[in-house]
Amino acid sequence: MTIPFTHIPSNLRTPLFFAEFDNSQANSASTPQRTLIIGQTLAESTLPADIPVLVSSAATAANLAGAGSMLHGQMTAYLANDTAGEVYLLPLSDADSMVAAIGKITVSSPASATGVISLYIGGIRVQTTVVATDDVSTIATALAAAIEAKAELPVTVVHTGDSVSDGAVLVLAAKNKGAHGNNIDIRLNYLGS
Repeated sequence: MTIPFTHIPSNLRTPLFFAEFDNSQANSASTPQRTLIIGQTLAESTLPADIPVLVSSAATAANLAGAGSMLHGQMTAYLANDTAGEVYLLPLSDADSMVAAIGKITVSSPASATGVISLYIGGIRVQTTVVATDDVSTIATALAAAIEAKAELPVTVVHTGDSVSDGAVLVLAAKNKGAHGNNIDIRLNYLGS
């Protein structure tokens, strides 16, 4: 019986031992990779709680769970690493006893020159332009408008513009209730403008 080789020539007559491995037919079966993402939805979510749902895009997750919800953020982060996997979402409702985390941004000085403020909230860049004549209240109002324009952010503006001795205050609240809202990262000009 003749054994066909792909790399060893058939006319080779050297008296040695030659071996060849052909793994072209090895492990040709594929195993589906399934992922379950567990997270909270917003109050306006159309997903029934505690029932897994197959979702294929971050936009669909935003429509079903609410833009800026925990599930939306998790789905966006997951798809940045695996665009071909089969992803199920397990939506959880915010418990009535939980409280949304609150954070404050204080604009402490007026603009000294025209430029761009790049505020990163949960890794998402929010930009606003300032001019040299802007006072602290104007800058805080512009930041609030820029934050509200980005629906994918995990926070919302609940109060703007109280002038205190330190400047104008911008109060943010997490869209989902719970202690995890205290871990939402807020950085100024971290990755540049």
